[in-house]
Amino acid sequence: MTDKIQNILESIGYNLSDRGDYWQCSALYRGGDNPNALQIYKDSGVWKDYVQDSGFMPLNALVEKTVGKVDCQNILSNFSNSEVLQNPKVDKHAQLEKVVTFSKDEISSLLPHYSFYNQRGISDSVLNFLSSGMCTFGSMYQRYVFPIFNKYHQVHGVAGRDMSQSTSRPKWKHLGKKTQWIYPLFVKDKTDGSLPIFSCILDCREIILVESIGDLLSLHEHGIKNVLVTFGTSISPLLCSTLMGLSPKKIILSFNNDSSKDINVGKLASVKSYLKLLSWFSPEKISICLPSKNDFGDMSKFDLDLWLDKKKSCFDHHKSLCRKISSEAVSFYNKNLISKNLFENIKILSNYD
Repeated sequence: MTDKIQNILESIGYNLSDRGDYWQCSALYRGGDNPNALQIYKDSGVWKDYVQDSGFMPLNALVEKTVGKVDCQNILSNFSNSEVLQNPKVDKHAQLEKVVTFSKDEISSLLPHYSFYNQRGISDSVLNFLSSGMCTFGSMYQRYVFPIFNKYHQVHGVAGRDMSQSTSRPKWKHLGKKTQWIYPLFVKDKTDGSLPIFSCILDCREIILVESIGDLLSLHEHGIKNVLVTFGTSISPLLCSTLMGLSPKKIILSFNNDSSKDINVGKLASVKSYLKLLSWFSPEKISICLPSKNDFGDMSKFDLDLWLDKKKSCFDHHKSLCRKISSEAVSFYNKNLISKNLFENIKILSNYD
C-alpha cells in the first residue's frame, strides 16, 4: 500500500521527504513552496495542509486537487474499492495531537546553551524566562526546545526548533495539542512565582497575536511582552475563549507579511481571523498590523520602533472607520455590512501591501 501511494504522489509531481510514519512536501495544488506544508501518512494517504490548517483529508482529495477530477479517477482506478481513499479513519492520526504532559525532570534536563538564539539577537534573560534550552535526547534531539505550560503549570506540550541546519528535518517540531496552547500566558517568574505575561496583558489591555515563537522572542527582546502565539495562521477556540476572559481593549493581528509572494498568506489569514473574532469582539477592538518585513525576526530595533508607531496609527484609523460604519448599522443583522466594508478596506487596515 505504501509503495502504491508513494508512486501515485511522485507521478503527479510531489517531492516527498521521508519523516518515518509520514511524508512531508509542498502543496503543489496551490503553488506552495514550503517543503513542510503537507503531512501525508504512508499507510493510508491521509493528509493535512498545516499552512492552511485544513482538517485531515483522504488521498483522493489530494490527487483531485492536484490533477482534477477526471485524471484523479483514472489515477486511482486500482483503489476504487479501497476504504482508506473515501473514508479514512483519521482518529488514529488525530491522536498524534493528543494532550501530553511532560515531567519536570524532562524539562529540567534541557541544557541552557543559548548561543543558537544569541546569534540571532535574543538574550539569555529572555530564553531563561521561558525555561527553554537545548535537548540532547529523544524525538527532540538537537532541537532548541520551548516548554508549553498550562494554567496548572504543567508542561502539556513542547515546541522544538531544529539546530542541526539539516535540510531533511523540519524547522519546527511540536509535541502535544497545539489547539490547547495559550503561550506564553502561564509562564511563571522563577523568583516569585508570578505570571508576568498575564499581568502585563491585564495592565495594558492590549494583545498582539503572532504566528510563531520566533516572532515572540524578537518582540520580548525589545520589551514588548503582551504577545500570544497562535502556532500557525488560525486562532483556536480555546484562544478565542481566553481572549474573552482577558477582556482586552485592543487585539492586534500580526501574522507574517508574505508580501514578496504572489499570495500573501499572512494577510489573508489575518483577514480570516479578524472576521472570526467579530463573533466575540466589537470591530473597533480588533485591528491588523503586519510586520514591515516577513516576520519580526527580520526586523531591527529601528524597524520595530517604526512598527509600533504604525500599529497605533493603524488602530486609530481602524477605530475611526469602524465607528463610521457602525453608525450606519441599526441592528445586529447589519454586522455583515460591517464585515464587508472592513474587508474592502483591508489594504488600509493592514497598513502594508
